[in-house]
Amino acid sequence: LYRFHKEKIREVPKEELLLATQFLSRLLKWEFIYKPTPKFSSTFENTLNLMIQRKVIIYKQGTISLNEDQDELFSFLCFLLWPFIENYWMVSVSLFALHPNESCEETVLLTKIQKLAETLYHQGELSFFESVSKDMSKQALTRFLERKVIERRVINDAGVTVIQLSPTYQENESKLQKLVEQIGAFRRKGKYNREKNFSTRILQAVKLISFGATKSNL
Repeated sequence: LYRFHKEKIREVPKEELLLATQFLSRLLKWEFIYKPTPKFSSTFENTLNLMIQRKVIIYKQGTISLNEDQDELFSFLCFLLWPFIENYWMVSVSLFALHPNESCEETVLLTKIQKLAETLYHQGELSFFESVSKDMSKQALTRFLERKVIERRVINDAGVTVIQLSPTYQENESKLQKLVEQIGAFRRKGKYNREKNFSTRILQAVKLISFGATKSNL
């Protein structure tokens, strides 16, 4: 809901909110323990009804809006998710350093992602220091592997593996940028133009973690 609110959309069609929620839920599936249910729509409906009962949101004629009298509670709920969203967004941005066909050992990749996270935090592009977490970045990489954004490849007889973009993302940079924008749409809006999810400032930070030198040493 915050994603739409940030875009000054006050009344959100229920179906659009369901799709946005489903995207975020699937992206962060390893960060939370979900109650087993047959369908995502059941969890969505139960949560929606609970938030309506607690007067956090208002449901009217198929649209959902924020109850401004409960703005503090709504902000609290957003703060629970924002560090995870920022981390996954930052890791997705770091994957541009692999485009189109660079590769890197996972431990080295995580170290470089950590460097990017610290740079973006000090630049003000990341709001939460928790978003710099190396463990969280590792979870994000695992999720991107599952979503086939990246893949592992064995490079020698010793069984050394590297991470690289999957063929679809190697061939289509706009697809990777779309992923960055999708995740970034949920980020907290603030200073330093955080509403721009792939600005010149961010591109310059990504260049600092070039993987070309690492690849040549493997």
